[in-house]
Amino acid sequence: MLRLLLILFYSFASNKKAIATNNKLEYNFFYSKAQDKGKRYRKDANGQKDKSRPYMEDEYVIADSDDKKMKIFGIFDGHRGDNKKLYCDISKDLSKNFSKLLFNKLKFLNEIKDIIKNEDKIKKTIEAAFLEYDKELFKKNFKGGSTANIVLFFKNKMIFINLGDSRALLIKNGKYEFSTEDHKANTPVEALRIKNSDGGYIVKKYRLASTHYKRNAKHGLGVSRSFGDFDLKIKYNNKREKVFIEKKPPLSNCPDIKIYNLSENKNDEYAIILGSDGIWDGISNNYMTEIYNENKNKSEKEIADKIKKTAIYLTDPHIDNITVIIVKIKAN
Repeated sequence: MLRLLLILFYSFASNKKAIATNNKLEYNFFYSKAQDKGKRYRKDANGQKDKSRPYMEDEYVIADSDDKKMKIFGIFDGHRGDNKKLYCDISKDLSKNFSKLLFNKLKFLNEIKDIIKNEDKIKKTIEAAFLEYDKELFKKNFKGGSTANIVLFFKNKMIFINLGDSRALLIKNGKYEFSTEDHKANTPVEALRIKNSDGGYIVKKYRLASTHYKRNAKHGLGVSRSFGDFDLKIKYNNKREKVFIEKKPPLSNCPDIKIYNLSENKNDEYAIILGSDGIWDGISNNYMTEIYNENKNKSEKEIADKIKKTAIYLTDPHIDNITVIIVKIKAN
């Protein structure tokens, strides 16, 4: 059985490295990130156009489990936050705490024989973690919402986890291999799920609304799965108390999960690009693959900056918050 051993190179947070001492196949991780608040064109009180967004609702996480057997890269794109704080409570909370919950949930699986062959068990454990965290946010009365796009390295597996419209793209040996699917209300899969949900329906052709909460029904929500956004996950009981819809809510907190086995061929090389929707608004999967291949011999920081600048150029003048993480994976 292949045992995944990690050598970690911190290209922007630290120069330290942790080296696994074993004669099995080892993998090196090289990574960096880039962010930008973006800009918008709105008139202020004096009739002047404000070209900069005052807030940053994107958050990210790069972390190892305490036993160094798991590693996580994640982007959380917050929305509908408190503009006075200039950030989103939920995305910030996710960046600080969610990786710990995932690691704890998956930790016990390390002790189960042949668990790496049982992908359903891994998926169900991750889904349970998402539901548990979302219910806790509801109990604490968190406002706003957030997407979550995560790549988790567990044993010899790359686990792609997506909730919302942030995206991760996998390149293997210079060729496009896979990307997560955006959760939009107008895609066939999501439209059918919403139709069969408890109160969900679509407004403006692609936005999600709920019959249980009509205050925001006119505008709806631009994503069909997320953490938070509890106006689309609640209904009222006979006492007019808010009740969390755990089964078939209009807005789902259940992520898509795709599991890839890392190759045993030491010559194979992987690259992963994670980005908030501000990145993908202007860059297609094919174009992202081209950008990476044209710059793959540069540093991870240079590649991340190139992707950020390209996204800004292609989405100008209405530029969303932007976050991108680039990860290169090579066998040692």
